[in-house]
Amino acid sequence: TGAINGLLGWYMIREGKKMLSITIEGDGRHLITDAVMSAGLVIGLVLIDLTKIAVLDSLLSIAIGLFIVYTAYKLVRKSVAGLMDETDFSMVDEVLQILNKNREIEWIDIHNLRAQRYGNELHIDCHMTLPNYFDLTRVHHEVSKADELVNQFGNIKTEFFIHADPCIPECCFYCRMPNCPIRSQEKTEDYIWDMARVAQNNKHFATETIVIAHE
Repeated sequence: TGAINGLLGWYMIREGKKMLSITIEGDGRHLITDAVMSAGLVIGLVLIDLTKIAVLDSLLSIAIGLFIVYTAYKLVRKSVAGLMDETDFSMVDEVLQILNKNREIEWIDIHNLRAQRYGNELHIDCHMTLPNYFDLTRVHHEVSKADELVNQFGNIKTEFFIHADPCIPECCFYCRMPNCPIRSQEKTEDYIWDMARVAQNNKHFATETIVIAHE
């Protein structure tokens, strides 16, 4: 029974992680705990019978108890992370890889990005800087493209709330828009959208100033 519980628990944990379901993962860990307790009971009886050291039973019980506490802590910690609005960095990194790989020239920068996971869904808030001469229809189109892109290539359903920011002259040196009618200076820089930049509540020219100031 213990072996069956262990195998079933391992399978449920694996599937729970794939589905991003902490409920299924928790049930799997519960079965793993039952398997460990069964194994500990058998090992304890055998060792006591062979060594005649009765205290081994207590030591094994303590070890199993610590394992149960550790497993429970990990599950609770994972659940509370979502409730406390903590950023899931692995998920954000995946989103940034998708955006960098498929980035449109109209998307000047992304900043003030925040993310949290609700079960098998990811919620992202961010600001996207777009050319200030785009009309509302064009802005909506660009924002929708970013949303569709992440949901097409990502491994998790993502709900995007994107606030569109108009560009300002300070953005010109990293803006990739060709034949821009309002460009005030030539493009000289290419910025990768990494966590350090997109998490800042500033357009990238201001973030670069902050980074240089700290060096």
